Formats: sequence, structure tokens, C-alpha cells
Amino acid sequence: MRDLRLKLDNLQFDELAQIARSQIPSLAPRWTDHNVHDPGIMLTELVAWIADAQIYSLGRDRRDERRAYARLMGIQSSGPIAAQGHLWPDRALTFDPARPVSWARGTVVDARNVCSVTRSDAPIFHPSASLYLTTCKLSRLLARAEEGTETDLTRVNEHGAAEFRPFGVAPGRTARLRLEFSGGSNGSTAPTSSRAQLAIGFEVPDAQSSASAPRASRLRARLIDAQGSHDLTIAADHTDMFTRTGVLLLDIDPRAMAVDDRFALEIDCPSGRWLVTPRVTRISPNVIPLLQSEHLEWLDVGLGHGVPDQELKLPVPGLQFDEAHRVAVRALDGGAWHEWEKVEDFERSGPEDRHFHVDVDHATLRFGNGFNGRALENGAPVQATYDVSQGLKGNLAASMLWTVSGILGVYGTNIATMSGGMDAQLDRDLQIAARETLKQSRPIVSSADLEAAALACKDLRVSRAHELLAPAGSRRVAGERRLLVLSDHRDDVAPAAYEPDAWLQEIHSRLAPRLPAGQRLVMVRPRYVEIGLRARLVASPRLDVAELATQISKYIAGQRFALLPASGITAWQLGTALTKVRVSAWLRKFAGIARVLELDLFANGQPVNEGVDIQGAALPLLRLSPGDIRVLRSDDPEAR
Repeated sequence: MRDLRLKLDNLQFDELAQIARSQIPSLAPRWTDHNVHDPGIMLTELVAWIADAQIYSLGRDRRDERRAYARLMGIQSSGPIAAQGHLWPDRALTFDPARPVSWARGTVVDARNVCSVTRSDAPIFHPSASLYLTTCKLSRLLARAEEGTETDLTRVNEHGAAEFRPFGVAPGRTARLRLEFSGGSNGSTAPTSSRAQLAIGFEVPDAQSSASAPRASRLRARLIDAQGSHDLTIAADHTDMFTRTGVLLLDIDPRAMAVDDRFALEIDCPSGRWLVTPRVTRISPNVIPLLQSEHLEWLDVGLGHGVPDQELKLPVPGLQFDEAHRVAVRALDGGAWHEWEKVEDFERSGPEDRHFHVDVDHATLRFGNGFNGRALENGAPVQATYDVSQGLKGNLAASMLWTVSGILGVYGTNIATMSGGMDAQLDRDLQIAARETLKQSRPIVSSADLEAAALACKDLRVSRAHELLAPAGSRRVAGERRLLVLSDHRDDVAPAAYEPDAWLQEIHSRLAPRLPAGQRLVMVRPRYVEIGLRARLVASPRLDVAELATQISKYIAGQRFALLPASGITAWQLGTALTKVRVSAWLRKFAGIARVLELDLFANGQPVNEGVDIQGAALPLLRLSPGDIRVLRSDDPEAR
């Protein structure tokens, strides 16, 4: 891409002075002394020097201007961003009734607990929320589908080797997941905390843990124990409606709820508006969300010297200074402790104002000079509260063994990488960050831009996207753009559940703000035409006709009628004509087929004479039943 910035700094002092001297004969003919000792020449050189400095400054951005330009794109300087992830307990601690857990009843882990791996150079993590660890085992897992059938998923969940659907194949309002717990009460200590959070982890296949803040959940949860049913508040949904690996954080009262005896949890979606059909490989309680950040409270940072503009360096590096992380300072002044106020500069600070400024580039605290802001007293101790993180160093590999302070032995592993950690982005990095942001969040202009942006919604499992251009001569609202999107289909799901309204609306909400002004995005789901075929074929001599029929069925369904792209497979192209002649040609060219005796084609259950009208946003959905494709031996009487 060409650099479109203006090249303003293209004249220097010597050139400017020469231009000024060259204008003298025409502007002042009587001026004859052009040597450097002449006062007039001295003035022209002074003006050239000033002009050179001004031209140079016009070609550069001041720090405040750079910050302002970056804010227009939502970028601002920040300290290191903490890596995040989830710590999953050992399977035996979750499922095996013969192995007791290694923590006592009433155990709460919070930001004071240290979570670390065996590697010596790895940074320290802390829980991102205060969690209550239940001593119960997950003894039973039941999925109630929309049609009312119940499936016991206990064994498949314990093994964790295959994916399953905890809410059925087409969930709605009545789909529900029930988790039953039993075998707890390790010890006699009663819970002392009245409020805590119970974490339930969900491992989603082909999805990383979320490193972003959880959004408001559309789910509902209730706890059922011997005292009755308790509606629970979902404090955070890190799974984002089970589109990514994460945890549900449920607010509980351990003293009023039997979370260490026998209880059950029920989870559903009252609106029935699922973004995608949930698919998970593992559900487990006591999953700990981790954050590679440390809160340092009232750490001694130095002593006052009684001098103006004193600076104190923060002793622990990795300062986090965004809006979520406050830097607080207090110092002894006048015989008492006072908290000082953080300011951006001292221009409006008076002599008695206890103000301080944070130099984030050098991680130092600067105080006033006695006129603009109060100076520190000589010998006065200074303390500070702030948060630190090691940024990129917190991005650890998956499957590492972890320990938790206060809990005996190895607690578990991180099944996914610890991600999201970034080093500090200071003022000098804003220009680079702005350029990267422009590359990644550029407006959606072309059809390729629109389709690529839709396919980038990996958490929504968008498998295909096509912009439907207006046919020649058709009438369409000016500025309207129509996008056809496909989800990852499953054979056991009805076509009506492939692309639900909530799924289309979520994609629209992500793409529409990136369209140029005056354009409107319309989401379109495919019109599926159910195709059936029956064929009688003759095999070449000495071939296994049953095996050949199976291979042809897989070939027709998996390659010729494939709706989603795969390795070595081209998906069905929109607008492709489907005729009996075409299908017959596919069958004749299959290795081992000598002749096509009979071929019948059906569309939505109706026989087709020549072809099927599959135009516009329509796609064929092949439905093959056992016996639809019959392969006869060459010596079979029916083959004559």
C-alpha cells in the first residue's frame, strides 16, 4: 500500500537561505552586500532557521497529537495485558468416587491463592474470581432435548474423547442440561463464606479459551437440593453460549445450599435463541479461571527528599495502568498519612495540592515542585498500590501441571494455551498499533471483504459465505447487500435448525458496522431442496457389488453433493444445474461401473423428469436411504 502521508519536510536551512538570497535582486535592487556579515542576510538566515524548524514540526506528530489520533481508532497506551486461561482439575478429582478430593469442605480460592506450574521460569497466576470448591463428584449428566427425550451422557463425559450435544441436536426453550453431584462432605468444617461462585467448565472442540471479557449470558441456572430449588445468578459466562471453551460462574450461598452433600444443577436458555448448537467434549466443576496479574497493595516505594519534582521508581516492573487498574499513592505528610491524587500534569495544581503523576514509559511516580503540586517532605515514607503483569511471558503452552496454594498435590492441567498476554503498549508504540488496526479492521468494501469477514467468525462456525449480487435487470434497494451464510451442518439435524435467526443476527451485528455509509446488510439463509435418487447399476466383472454400492453412496454424498468445503473436496456451487444426465455421468465415470440401467431423481419427494431448479440461494440436500443405490453383478439376470 502506498504511503499517502504528505511529505512536508522537503526543504532544509541551506535551501531556504539560498531561496531568500535569490529573491533579493528583484525585491531590493539597491541591496548589494550579500555576505554573511550583513545584518539583512543575518535576518534572512534567522527566518530560514525558524521556517526549517516549523516545517520539521509539521512533518512530525507531538505525543499528545499521537495519542489523540490513536484514540480515534479506539487505541490508547496501556500497560502489559495479562494472559488468561482455565485450570481444569484432574479427572479423578471430578469423577472417581473412590478418590477423595485434596481440599476440605468450605475451601474458597481467590486472588490471594497462587497458581503455578512446575516450570521455574513461568510467571505466577491468580484466580480471576473468588470460587467455592465443591467436594462433590459429578455423578450423572443428563441432556433433555427439545422433543423431550433424555440422554445419559455420564460415560462419554468422563472419558472426554468424543464430542456430544448437551442440549440435543436442535435446542430450543425446553432443552435442558442436568448435572447431578454426590459423594461430598470431605471433613466437618462448615462453609464460612455467605457468597461465593461455583465454576462449571465446558470444553468446546476446536475452540480456544476466551481471552476477552465475558458478555451477558442468555442462560438460566438453578440449583436443586434437599431444601428445594434455588434460582442462581450467572455472574459470568466465559463460554459465550458454549461457542468457546470456558466456565460458567454461578453465584451461590454455601451456607444455605447443599453444595457439599447431594445436589443438582439445571441449565437452559429461556429464550430458546441459541447462537449455535452447543457441542462439548467435557464438562467439569471446580474449573479455575486464571489471570496472570498480581495486585501489590501499599508497597513501600521510597522516601521523600524534600526536593521539587522528586521521582520514585516503582520497584516491581510490569505496571498495568489502564482504566481497570488504578494506581494509588499515600505518603506521610504533616505527621499523618494522606492519599495523593493522580493527575495527568501539574498545570492546574496548587502549592498545597497532594498530586502525583505516573510516567508510564519509565514506571516512575513524579510529585510536585512546591508551586505546582505539593512536594514530598524530607524523609516521608511513600507507599503505592498497583497491579503488575508479565505480559507475553504468561502465554503458556497447554497440558502443563499446576498447583494451587492451600491445596495438596497437583490440582490439574490447562487443556488449552494460556493466551491473551501482551507487553506494554506505550506512546512510542501507538503508531505501529494504529497501522495494524487499520489493516485488520478496514471497511468492508468488496465482495471478497464481506465473505472473508463472515468466515472470520470462527466461534460461530461459519463454513461458507457468498455475497448474492443482483441479477441484471432486477430491482434492488440502492445500497443493499445480501450475504448468504452456511453453518457447519450435521446429518442428524433438521435443515430448519441449520441457520437459526439468532445466529444470523449475531453475524449481522459484527459485520454491519464495518460497511461504508449508505449500505445496508441483509442476511440470507439458503433454501434447501431435498434431493433423492434411486439407481440400478451394473458392476464390472469380479467386483464386490455390496462394497461398490457403499463406495458410490459415500462418493455421491461426500463429494458431488458436498455443501461444505473440505480437504480435496469442492463444495456445491450456487446456481449449478442438477440434471439426470449429469448424475448419470457421475455414476458412469465411477471406477468399477459398467452401465447405468436405471436412474430416478426426486426433489422434495416429487419425481423429476429432466432436472431440478436450483437457482439463486438454493442448495441441494441429498437424502440417501439404504438400497437407493443398487449395484448388480454383470451375470445377474436383472443386468441384461
